[in-house]
Amino acid sequence: MFEFHSNHASYEDEGDYGNRPSAQNTHNKKSVPLVLFFISLGIIIAGTVLMLLLSIHFISETEEAVITCFGNPRTVSQSGPCFTIPFIEDFTTVDKTIRGMVIGYTLEEDDTIPAEATMITQDFNFLDVFFYLEWQVSDPLKYLYASQSPEIILSDLFQSSIRDTVGTYLTDEVLTTSRDEIQDAVTQSLASKLEALDVGITIHRATIQDVVLPNDDIQKAFDSVESAKTQINSKLSEANVYYTEKTAAAQATADELLQSATADKIQRINEAEAQVARFQSMYEQYLLAPEVTKLRMYYEAMEEILPNVKVIITNSKGEIVNVFTEPYSGSSVNTPSGGTTATSTATNTSSSDSNNS
Repeated sequence: MFEFHSNHASYEDEGDYGNRPSAQNTHNKKSVPLVLFFISLGIIIAGTVLMLLLSIHFISETEEAVITCFGNPRTVSQSGPCFTIPFIEDFTTVDKTIRGMVIGYTLEEDDTIPAEATMITQDFNFLDVFFYLEWQVSDPLKYLYASQSPEIILSDLFQSSIRDTVGTYLTDEVLTTSRDEIQDAVTQSLASKLEALDVGITIHRATIQDVVLPNDDIQKAFDSVESAKTQINSKLSEANVYYTEKTAAAQATADELLQSATADKIQRINEAEAQVARFQSMYEQYLLAPEVTKLRMYYEAMEEILPNVKVIITNSKGEIVNVFTEPYSGSSVNTPSGGTTATSTATNTSSSDSNNS
């Protein structure tokens, strides 16, 4: 009885000892909630940091942002930080700077792309034409959502405009004289096509970088022709310079002759008017005294015809009335009275002296 009781007691004692919590188990039970707390705190902090990283965005001065919430887009053009709701709002930036597009070659390696570069002209010749386009996003919403690949559309439209325009010009025009016209025509054509599609892209300028013939032999022949044209233009320029110089000299000579003729004309007109006035004055005097005026006119004529001579005037009887040893000075001479007729005999002084001797 006693042994049984002791055995039972020892059993209970053993059972109590086996079920009694140890210090280690008690420490483990207390540390589990603490670990869970720190794990939860770390997850919350990490989630918060992740949410902040996903919600904060920065917009540069050359960009414009598009924020989409449940399919409704809106634009943000102000530069600086921008906040969105993660997993609800979609944030996209669009570069607003002027960008470039090449047709016919690559910018990195400068290799020709025959499928893009080769064009056919109006006279059915093939040329490699290389273009460069400056373009810019004008409407970020239309650029992102109006089409699936706006840059591919731009490239296709650009090539189409180039081919349509180059096909209306001759080979020589494309290579030399009409490049500016072709550039303007391509720019206008591409701008009208983009305006019709309305994909949010605007263009600034399409320029020809180079135009070459696809065959080296043809290129050499063309270079020879261009060299000959250059020489022709040089000779024409020299001829124009010579023509200008000679024309200017001839014009100066003609102006000088014209001025001289005008001056001579004015002089002759003035002399004629003076003679007319003198004749008019003499005519008025003639009306007053016809015989005296005729005699004076005769003396003046003789003075002009035979200057520096001795003039002897005789009457009808042969008698000497007067002798003028000096040229007539305009003094009046009275007509001899008694009905005598005045005659004049003019001889040289030297001959009169020799006769007297």
